[in-house]
Amino acid sequence: MLVLDRIGRRPPLLAGTVGMVVGLVALGAVFLGQPESISPPRAVIAIVALCVYIASFAIGLGPVFWLLIAEIYPPRMRGAAASAAGIANWLANFVVAISFLTMISALGRSATFWSYAGIAVVSLLFMWARVPETRARSLSEIETDLRMAPSEPPRRRRGPGRPGRPGRPGRPARQPGLSWAVARMAAPPSGPSPARHSLRS
Repeated sequence: MLVLDRIGRRPPLLAGTVGMVVGLVALGAVFLGQPESISPPRAVIAIVALCVYIASFAIGLGPVFWLLIAEIYPPRMRGAAASAAGIANWLANFVVAISFLTMISALGRSATFWSYAGIAVVSLLFMWARVPETRARSLSEIETDLRMAPSEPPRRRRGPGRPGRPGRPGRPARQPGLSWAVARMAAPPSGPSPARHSLRS
């Protein structure tokens, strides 16, 4: 956890997934065109490739997954979403465990490991494009990266607007200018003039 807090979540996640792809591709290459038993040199390479896969998982998807599901979801749905993600993770593990020998019988050892490598490549591309960095970031910033609506969306701010359209929010009414005042003074009065009123009286 201390290492993840220093270097972030994405670097070990992406690097670990790349290591998993390398290990799976190497395992498929070791078993390519081999009978039931392989030679000692190929066995050593297979063991090294398997260790690379396990170590890469231990620094990437293994710990980072559980940390991310506690950080990327909004507070209002974090419990339910994290529970669903955990269940999906264990269901995927169960499917891999029960289908491994069936895939080896149907596809062969090399094709099976390369199929897992292809799934790892797809997950790597998805994580590169969609998984944000959550270290030292607020939930609103994480939600923005995920293109989700924030918990409390900010109100839309209106600009000053164009003058001359009263009655609309954010747009002030036009104020009388100098030309309007001059024209008003030059216009004849609408009612009787004060001089005529004094003569009649």
